[in-house]
Amino acid sequence: MSIMRTFILYIKERGIMKLLLVDIGNTTADFRVYNTQDRSLTPLIRPLSQDQVLSDTKTITEKLKAFDLDFSAIVYVSVVPGLNDLIREIGKNFQIPVYSLRHDLPVDWTRFKLKNIHLLGADFVANFYGLEATYGFKNCVVVALGTATTTFVVQDGFFIGTTISPGIQSSLKGLFSQAALLSEMNYEQQAASLGFNTFESISIGTINGHYYMIKGLIEEMKKDYQIDEVIFTGGNLNYYIDAPKNRDIIFDETLIFKGLVSLYKQMQAQ
Repeated sequence: MSIMRTFILYIKERGIMKLLLVDIGNTTADFRVYNTQDRSLTPLIRPLSQDQVLSDTKTITEKLKAFDLDFSAIVYVSVVPGLNDLIREIGKNFQIPVYSLRHDLPVDWTRFKLKNIHLLGADFVANFYGLEATYGFKNCVVVALGTATTTFVVQDGFFIGTTISPGIQSSLKGLFSQAALLSEMNYEQQAASLGFNTFESISIGTINGHYYMIKGLIEEMKKDYQIDEVIFTGGNLNYYIDAPKNRDIIFDETLIFKGLVSLYKQMQAQ
């Protein structure tokens, strides 16, 4: 029996409350189930955000119903407004409430020291609350490796500012658009500082180079702010997670979901 099937049977037998969490990013829509008893988080489906299945509410609902889970609610964060209606329709199909981070959850916007707070991406907010709920760090930087590579700095528990750069895959796609044959390789971080073939050279220039860009940004931030901890999250963190030089970095791919759960629990407690 598969691990997924074992997990599903367990939570059905125990009658445990299950939340359907959804992170809609520019590249993928990540659907996961959260078990409120043992706090486990299990991936379900992750279609591309531009996938035709996300324009078909019936199909996506059937894919989720195939897991035979009784969801209690949907809690989601989205940076693609055009897909928000899809999540609400899924909620109707399951006959469960739907909670949007930006519109329904109890975000304390005074924690975000920005002039144009309405322009801040909801993913930043979810990651901030995931950071607070999981680690409680007061002075740190969070690096989210996705379609874009973003950072935000926390000082004395307040969100004070961000950087946004093209992500690893975005950079590679820009290169591939000019040299299609290069896309046939699976690039990865290299131990060397210089390449001796196309694969090594692009891996070092793009994957290693992206890492050094991030580290350079953080070193500049440290000149102006107190940064005690560095956290990497997001779908592209696997490029760096196994590198021995990264022992001073905390890797947490689930940070955004932890933020959704934390905010949902705060809402339930009110």
